[in-house]
Amino acid sequence: MGWIVVVCESHRLDGVHFVAAHFHIAMQSRRVLRFLRPEDEARTRALAAALEGLTLAEATNAFETGRVIDERTGVPARWEPAAMVLPVSERLHALLGGPELEARVDEAMERFRFRVVADLAAP
Repeated sequence: MGWIVVVCESHRLDGVHFVAAHFHIAMQSRRVLRFLRPEDEARTRALAAALEGLTLAEATNAFETGRVIDERTGVPARWEPAAMVLPVSERLHALLGGPELEARVDEAMERFRFRVVADLAAP
């Protein structure tokens, strides 16, 4: 990743974009990458809150076996691929942070509620 950052800096690129196609990739990437859409950040935060206390392997298993339930619909949650970026430039850092963005994420959080069930027979 460090080499990619150097390439971005030397070519005056804002950052690196990719689509997190799987739940575990997004969860591992959250430390250094940012979602482009506040809704994707809000959904991922809600999922992380529901899965708190589980290892990444346990959380991934719960998610992929349909044991993470959307409380609003009662249906197992499914991962929706989401665009993420590794911001390198100050401009992109500013676009993907700050109080305005956090307010949009907080607003979007109202739409997401998840819980983990012990088995599929007990949603």
